[in-house]
Amino acid sequence: MNVPKVSEGKWSDYIEDGIVKVDTCSFVSVFIPRDVVKKVGLPITDFFIWGDDLEYTGRINSQFKERENYLVASSKVTHAMTHNINVDIVSDSEDRLQRYYYRYRNLNFVNRRQGLKASTKYVLKSVLTIFKILKSNAHHKGRRCGILIRGMLSGFIFNPKIEVIDS
Repeated sequence: MNVPKVSEGKWSDYIEDGIVKVDTCSFVSVFIPRDVVKKVGLPITDFFIWGDDLEYTGRINSQFKERENYLVASSKVTHAMTHNINVDIVSDSEDRLQRYYYRYRNLNFVNRRQGLKASTKYVLKSVLTIFKILKSNAHHKGRRCGILIRGMLSGFIFNPKIEVIDS
């Protein structure tokens, strides 16, 4: 969980110092300068629970090409959770399923903004997940597939507002 997207190219320039160049990261222990927030706006409120950090740090990275973003390996964070594992609509508990709507909607939006190749790849990956659900031993397969499909389709028309700060 919370694994950053390592930059392609010169990601390892400072690896010997425990620093890795990244394109996107989780909000867990991220520091963003105020001038950056003033330029790119705030995280998208409508994202609610999934992908807000991915979209926001990606937006920062695309608007601030002159700045580089790094993960500091020696930084330690305690993320108080029962289980620190990736969650998955195929195997997650029934009481958590509805939140996946936001995952598929928001990540479809993020990939749409990255272009046709990223969007197509995301849709294909989502369709593959539907097949994984159907082949799994999970209960409520129809509900799981329905949530995924509704979220993904909603992501094609989702156009949230980016809020800005004045001062």
